[in-house]
Amino acid sequence: MAEPPRARGQLERILVLLPLAARGGGISLEAAAAALDVDVDTVRRDLTSVSDRVFYHPTGGADEIQIFLEGDRVRVWSGGKFDRPPRLTPREALALSLGLRALASGRAPDDRPPLLDLARRLEQEAASGPLAEEPGRFGLDDEGDDLGLRSLLEEAARRGRRCRIRYLSAGGDGPTERTLDPYAVACAEGKWYAIGWCGARADVRVFRVDRILAAEMEEERFEMPSDFDPADWLRDGHVFRSDVDLTARVRYSARIAPWIREHGPCERLGDGAVAVEYPAADPAWVVRHVLGYGPDAEVLEPEPLRETVKETARRFLA
Repeated sequence: MAEPPRARGQLERILVLLPLAARGGGISLEAAAAALDVDVDTVRRDLTSVSDRVFYHPTGGADEIQIFLEGDRVRVWSGGKFDRPPRLTPREALALSLGLRALASGRAPDDRPPLLDLARRLEQEAASGPLAEEPGRFGLDDEGDDLGLRSLLEEAARRGRRCRIRYLSAGGDGPTERTLDPYAVACAEGKWYAIGWCGARADVRVFRVDRILAAEMEEERFEMPSDFDPADWLRDGHVFRSDVDLTARVRYSARIAPWIREHGPCERLGDGAVAVEYPAADPAWVVRHVLGYGPDAEVLEPEPLRETVKETARRFLA
């Protein structure tokens, strides 16, 4: 069986194909294939994927696209969405620029210049109109060498200084005040985490830096345990509790299996579905993840976690 097209390449082709087919009388399938450097069958599959998109996590936009296949030509109606030139409005350019600057702020200093350079090029070149009436530049406190939250935690970890933090935990009713002995600061899954002793829980905990609302380094010092190893908290790019031996096995339906396979290794099941195993030190993450896919995902094991997902779904429905 042929391997399905990679989602990223298909998305790039669709973003070119739809505007081409939305202009004038559309475009011939052969001309579209030539423009995309693929064969006609691939163009047909891409069009089918667009029509199927309304049934996959509907976002409210796919049902506004109409596709007409007339012999060897394709026309697309989209309510004018593809009429204007594919240049960004000033605010769109600035929004993308801000996203790039936010991404740069979470990277190591040596990795920031290319992202910041692209942000500046967006501000200067990519917009369809002048930026004079818009803010000239979007900035973030942690773009440079300023002592931001993460920098403060890194400094506290180096000097062995206790911190007092104001933290908003996932699912919490509001921020709480805590003391934290930061043993290490690490990046995983695109986010930064502080790992250390939590005075409120009297145990080692992981704190997402972007959920720390404020932090202050105190004079009181701490000693990191000799047996602490940050590698015990990081595995395969994930942050989790190494002393919690719990693995969740999640099944994804055949409808979304191609997208799941794009994200990493998985087990192929006989009905076209796939299964993926995750370290489940944070059961709440598994619940949110599975419910986010609706009927296309389910926990196969362990049974207690499966029941937790069911009960959570029942509460939502009620």
